[in-house]
Amino acid sequence: MNISVDPLGGKWWGPAGIALLCFASLVAFWVRGHLSPRRKALLVGLRLCLTAVLLGLVFRPSVVGLHRERLSGVVVFLIDQSRSMTVVDGPQGQTRDGVLRKLLETFQPRIEFLSRQVQLQAFCFGDGLSSVPIEQGKFQLLVSPVGNQSPIGWALEEVLRRQVGQRLLAVVLLSDGAQRGEGPFSVSPLGAAAVLARNGVAVHTVAFGEPRGAGRFVDVAVERLVAPDSVLLDNEVIISADIHAEGFAGANLPLEVLLIQSVSDSPQVVATTQVQVPGVSHHQQVLLRFTPQSPGEFKLVVRVPAQPGEAVLQNNERATILRVLKGGIRALVVEGFPPRPEAAFLRRALSQGAELQVHFLTIDPLHPEGHRRDLEAAIRERDFQVYMLGNVPASAFPSEILGALAAKVLEGSGLIMLGGMWSFGPGGYADGPLAELLPVRMSHLETQGVHEPPRGDVHISGPIQLRPTAEGTRHPLLEALAADQNSGTIWGKLPPLDGINKFVGLKPAAQVLLESTKGHPVLVYQPVGAGRVLVFAGDSTWRWAMGGFRAFFERFWRQVVIFTARREGLPEGELWIKLADRVCEPGKIVTFELHHELPNPKDSLSFSAQITAAPMKEPQKPPVEGSAQVVLEPDISGTHWQGRFGTPDQPGDYFLEVVAKEGPKPLATARARFLVAGADREMEQPAADVALLQRIAALTGGTFVRPEEFDRLVERLGEQAGELELTLQVVKPLWDRWPWLVLALLLVGSEWYLRRRWGMV
Repeated sequence: MNISVDPLGGKWWGPAGIALLCFASLVAFWVRGHLSPRRKALLVGLRLCLTAVLLGLVFRPSVVGLHRERLSGVVVFLIDQSRSMTVVDGPQGQTRDGVLRKLLETFQPRIEFLSRQVQLQAFCFGDGLSSVPIEQGKFQLLVSPVGNQSPIGWALEEVLRRQVGQRLLAVVLLSDGAQRGEGPFSVSPLGAAAVLARNGVAVHTVAFGEPRGAGRFVDVAVERLVAPDSVLLDNEVIISADIHAEGFAGANLPLEVLLIQSVSDSPQVVATTQVQVPGVSHHQQVLLRFTPQSPGEFKLVVRVPAQPGEAVLQNNERATILRVLKGGIRALVVEGFPPRPEAAFLRRALSQGAELQVHFLTIDPLHPEGHRRDLEAAIRERDFQVYMLGNVPASAFPSEILGALAAKVLEGSGLIMLGGMWSFGPGGYADGPLAELLPVRMSHLETQGVHEPPRGDVHISGPIQLRPTAEGTRHPLLEALAADQNSGTIWGKLPPLDGINKFVGLKPAAQVLLESTKGHPVLVYQPVGAGRVLVFAGDSTWRWAMGGFRAFFERFWRQVVIFTARREGLPEGELWIKLADRVCEPGKIVTFELHHELPNPKDSLSFSAQITAAPMKEPQKPPVEGSAQVVLEPDISGTHWQGRFGTPDQPGDYFLEVVAKEGPKPLATARARFLVAGADREMEQPAADVALLQRIAALTGGTFVRPEEFDRLVERLGEQAGELELTLQVVKPLWDRWPWLVLALLLVGSEWYLRRRWGMV
């Protein structure tokens, strides 16, 4: 303990000046006074005492002492309790969480000792952040990790937010470092660490689990699957899968493709291969091929069977839905040489999608003999559902081949003849085997030679604008194409045709679906035997595609082929469902379209829909418990219905079932299979991210350790707690007290009293 002074103003001249004034007042008193020596000595003593008091106040003396004090602080333990901590890659076959719990149990006495020095708090994070009680250094954790995500960044920010108003000394992060967070939990761990660093908080990290490429983490994962939505029966399917293997250096891993039609059925292995793994960490894209042997909707699974020592098995397979269409539509297009622009655009339009398989054959009318064998093989030996004849004269075909083609149509195949210079009458078809099949009348007098210019009596020059007839507007072929949702009809907006063929007349059974604005028939339909025959008098619809209506152009011609093949709507039946997505996540909204070709009036039809779980053997099954209601409403165009539903929360195979009714009577049922594949992001990439934990510790000035080095971290925390005990200098001023004021007033008052009594004032 010491005495210190702090002169007023920090200067010594102030007190010296006051002492000089007091001395001057004493001198003046001695000169003027006429008192006795005793009285004079008493007044001088009072003035000297007052001078001493004033000097003491001016010098401001204080007592200085030292005091040791411990500051309060908080150390937070942030414990990862996500499901990735259940991965078995620890020593002696332990899970990451098992290693963590054993570590905390081993160091319980030292943690308890640390709790006497600082305040300890603990939180576990996964799907959220919850407090963990600490009793005598023991953490009261849940039985096992259950979190479906690992939001490390969000957890760090949340800890800082909850410690507002307290002195946060450090955060101890015990985790595998695999950051996985969705929505509001997707906070960057490094960004959160930077915020803690600015607040002076060190993050000490303890890493559990093995990282990729270290050779100690063993896992194989099917990371991506690319497969077609639908395929024709007996056609080859090509799929690709991305395989990632860790810890299988030099191994050959089996990879197989399964088709599952029902959950109760045994999986059918349709393709297998071997994946060679040259290094510790290997990524490879694998192509697999197979040919489905039966139609239906299948669950297609690509998987690697469980391998010895694998840390995680949930990521060994991926699945999707594959629709195998029975038969599809095979079409033959015969076009003259040189091919017209119309043929090139048709080739592109009809070659898209799995339901149409189109074969193009080009014939030179001047040298048809070079293509005779190809024609005979295509018509006699191969089975096509639709035959389309372009600008090819009848003379290019041997009569027996045209006869075989006519027989095919009568048996059920479809025939389409397009307009052109050598089509219909100008092409010499008036007297051939197809004359009875075509819905238009022709004359043998219309025949035009190959080198002759176009005849005005058999061709109508453009521009030709099209419009549906009253019968065509109601016809299924044009019903889905006629309406334009914006304004009016789309037919008036299409670019006009360059010209059309002129017909002598129409057959009695012919139905004109499209005509020119002057009434000339353009698209004419007629059923013949078991088949259907369509003629289109133009050959310049390619201008629709070039004029900004490519989608309509492609849809129109695909619809023409599908209708001619008697496969309206595809894939089968009078009622069918078109799902926007076949593989969905739990709890997501899925949209779909419902199309039908039921002959009943629209006003008398009603539809009901429900979600059922696979397998579905019976026509009706109860809806899935807890699934969202299926909403059905007519489309604005009036041509189909639209719907939506929420997928079930549980992953699995499901069916959307729709029933069409007329009153209480069921008319048709349609089903569409879909797959709810829960995206288990927590277990898809379960390798530890040690590098992230190292960067967090370095960024905040913390310590990174492995479990076997935990004692080093505990020592660091103890040192940090010891730094909180500070030696403080305590200053107690002696002058800033009320007795000094009382003494000064008493001295001044006593002197004034004595001087007044002695007659000096």
